[in-house]
Amino acid sequence: EMAENASTVFNVHVPEFVDAIWVALRDPTLAVREKAVEALRACLCVIEKRETRWRVQ
Repeated sequence: EMAENASTVFNVHVPEFVDAIWVALRDPTLAVREKAVEALRACLCVIEKRETRWRVQ
């Protein structure tokens, strides 16, 4: 939700999010993996829409 509702704030935390999401993506529980996929999808949408100056970093 933070990625979608506060994308400017979230942009600063993208590297940490990407590092942390891998644990959930490998979780043995299907529901956890599905939510992780939703979160990663939202993150990637935010990255796609952000300004060019953020993409360089």
